[in-house]
Amino acid sequence: MTQSLHQQIKQIETVINRKFLVTDELDSDAREASMAVKKSMMMARSYIRDYELLDDDLYAQASILPEAIECLEKLRTDILNASQHNLIGAIDVAQLTAQLEQILERLR
Repeated sequence: MTQSLHQQIKQIETVINRKFLVTDELDSDAREASMAVKKSMMMARSYIRDYELLDDDLYAQASILPEAIECLEKLRTDILNASQHNLIGAIDVAQLTAQLEQILERLR
């Protein structure tokens, strides 16, 4: 059985919450990168939730679709940027970006 979009984004969020801890130990650039990932994650989850809640209103779904896609693409970019600050390893980056791509393919 295929997972819902919300279930898929929650899996990504679980990994992000585990990997991206904003602490005083991080330098300012790394802290900003970590906070950007967290913010993008919250926005992406919100758009996916709204998109699925509107499943009986195709017009409303279509109206938020571009923003949902944009948020997911920003999340992917923010994850890649965070990896440059050694906040996340290459394996996790590959896993998260692949999961994001699956969601994007379903939306497109």
